[in-house]
Amino acid sequence: MNHSLSLKAVVLFIGLFPAILFAQQPNIKSLNESLSKAENLSDTIKIRGNYAIKIFSKDQERGIKLLKENTSIETHGDEKLIKLKGDCFLALADIYKRIDLDTCLMYSDSAINILDKYKMRALTHAVSIKAEVLYRGKDEKEKACDLMKKAVAESQFVIDKMKLRGSWANYVKLDDPLEGIRIAKANTQLKSAPDTALFIQYKGMSYRLIAQCYESIDANKCLQYTDSAIHVLESSTYTEALLNALTDKSSILATLGKTKESLKTYEYAFTKIDSTVSKSSINYIKACYANTLLLTGEIQKSIKISEEIVQYYDQTKRYHNAVEGMRIMSGSYRGIDVYKAISIIYEAIEYAKTHQLPAERNFSLYHSLGCYYEDLGDLENAKKYYRYSIECSRKCNRFSTEALASSSLACVYYKEKNIQKAEILYKEAIEIGKKVGYDSAIGEALLGLGRIYAEKKEYSKAQTYMHNALTKFVRTDIEENVVETRIALANLLKDRRDFINAKKHIIKALQSCNNLKSKIQFYKSYKLLSEIYDEENDTGQSLRYLKKSVLYKDSVFMDEKRTEINRLETKYETEKKEQQIELLEVTTQNQQLSLDKAEQERNMMFAGLGLLVLLVVPVGFYTRQRNKNKVLEARINSENKECTRIAKELHDSVSGSLTTIRYLLESGTEGNSLVENIESVSKEVRGISHKLNMSALANQGIKEAVYDALMLNQFPKDIQLAINMPEGFEVKDFEVKINFIRILQELVQNTIKYAEASSVEISFEQEKQNIVLTYQDNGKGCDMEQISLGNGLRNIKDRVKYIKGTLEFDSQPDNGFYCCIKI
Repeated sequence: MNHSLSLKAVVLFIGLFPAILFAQQPNIKSLNESLSKAENLSDTIKIRGNYAIKIFSKDQERGIKLLKENTSIETHGDEKLIKLKGDCFLALADIYKRIDLDTCLMYSDSAINILDKYKMRALTHAVSIKAEVLYRGKDEKEKACDLMKKAVAESQFVIDKMKLRGSWANYVKLDDPLEGIRIAKANTQLKSAPDTALFIQYKGMSYRLIAQCYESIDANKCLQYTDSAIHVLESSTYTEALLNALTDKSSILATLGKTKESLKTYEYAFTKIDSTVSKSSINYIKACYANTLLLTGEIQKSIKISEEIVQYYDQTKRYHNAVEGMRIMSGSYRGIDVYKAISIIYEAIEYAKTHQLPAERNFSLYHSLGCYYEDLGDLENAKKYYRYSIECSRKCNRFSTEALASSSLACVYYKEKNIQKAEILYKEAIEIGKKVGYDSAIGEALLGLGRIYAEKKEYSKAQTYMHNALTKFVRTDIEENVVETRIALANLLKDRRDFINAKKHIIKALQSCNNLKSKIQFYKSYKLLSEIYDEENDTGQSLRYLKKSVLYKDSVFMDEKRTEINRLETKYETEKKEQQIELLEVTTQNQQLSLDKAEQERNMMFAGLGLLVLLVVPVGFYTRQRNKNKVLEARINSENKECTRIAKELHDSVSGSLTTIRYLLESGTEGNSLVENIESVSKEVRGISHKLNMSALANQGIKEAVYDALMLNQFPKDIQLAINMPEGFEVKDFEVKINFIRILQELVQNTIKYAEASSVEISFEQEKQNIVLTYQDNGKGCDMEQISLGNGLRNIKDRVKYIKGTLEFDSQPDNGFYCCIKI
């Protein structure tokens, strides 16, 4: 399951903040400076409220604190102050809707009491917030609907009635689209209102709501009402509402597979942008446009637009939004080059650090990293970054992300067969998700629990959880999750021999697959359908669907291999360029060495003039300089040879293998030959990459560097590896670290090749000023006199000598191997 938030959901978040009912914000340089200019208490409340809004995205805690200070002011019956206080309660209710539902209800009630008493028009907003929380978060649907009916009936203004109906229809549509249509249609049937401009705007937006209700019922009617919304909004002064409707139409067309028409609609939307449209809205449309471009295969264009969005936010110093834009851009790369996606996230983390953004605000970045590492099968890193996401989310009171990350972490434990831990985390995710009514995370956790209970053969429990998950996913309108849940349910029902209902779920899943164009889901659905007909002894139907599943399986296999080849070719070209750059750097070093030597020789000539006075000192200095030059020359010659060797490896092995693979693909060859070639290239590139990237490894902490250098995710499964080092241990010297890594690689390679060992233990210790590295295996051992002549041992001795350390070896036949290095 895709644990990331959908692109649309992410983009909707960018730049948005609840509409708060204060006067226009002044240009505040300093809160204290502005407060000192306040002429009365009402000015103080306004200034504090506006400043809270201004800083909220950067300092949520302080923004809330300032609004709370406003609500604690004694009004002494002053009507103006009481009304401003009501506005502050409303602002806090709007904020806590995303943080804590109980607190939100408390503030919305406080706001309603004041706004209702003074018949303020902001009452409609306060009632809408309370009703939405009751309906979505607390599952008190009847109470919420009664509240909205009463508010609509009592409202004195046509526009306020339209606002209330619009909010009501917006959340009812998820559970009952037909009821949503009924409510929104009441707005479209009104003839006019005193405020004509707002009337047109809300009427157009009501048509848009009806279209959204039809989205899950009838795609053609959805498109029809979207066109009606566009027609009405064309005559509205509210351009952003028109652009939203046009964006909806483009998305519907893309879903129906009409991508060319979708792109044309986007292009038309861009012509409607005027000076009243905010940059955030423009970037929202651009991001949706970029998403459609991905569907058409125009990946580079999509990425370019994402880069422009990030650049805009960077230039306007909206660093939080720039970071979020980078996260979206990484998502564009996820399907084509997950390594690139990971590198973009790391860049985003560094960017946030450079611009002094709070580290705990990286919760979404860490969650994305967890998803990408899970895609690669690197479950340890996936767990690490999901935990980071959970920790950061807790610090920021971001219950939605905490719930999602907890569910994702549970999924990893489930894959590792740690069922008990997975079950605990899934249940935690559900409880956290309930705090903010986050259906997507709750749905994932419910589905996970369903799978767990299915494995335990507790089928009734499993079916209940899966049905509840399906209900949540249908409400969130994330079709990919709906399909996956239907397939899981169908599998469960098949095991319970309820073939009729199992087939119903598969047929519905296949209908959704047409929208998603997901080959892997088609394959799973047809394969399962074939198995059900086989259980029913309907061989003809079983064979029919089996053939369909095989077609999709082959297609998925070929797509995966093409993607892998494209990734390898890109990686090959990149590493070739990096190798060329490294060669250039070495050449530059050689030139600098020549200059240094010339300078040193001149210095020695001048030093020679003092030979009669101080003979010993210059001779000693010259000797040391000459030795230093020899070491430097030897090092650079070694680097030259290494780079030349790697270049030859890239050309001879990788290039030739890629050509072979391309030939096999073009000739339609399948099976082991193709797979073996791809695996071979993958290993070659990975090995060469690690050699080229030794400097990058040495720039990491010693623990991460050792883990990466030994490629633990590919370490032989029949050898138990233990790496021990004290908490906080680090090797600060660059040369010592890089030589330790090389030595360990040499030792591990020898153990794997020759020792026939079942366990390896590597230990680092700090003994006062000394660092001690010990290595031992339980292999067949060797005769020390024989191996002392080998290149491997000689290389290790040379490296230890270079970093001025001591070396101790011990090994006997059938008694393992031991090595100790002290620096």
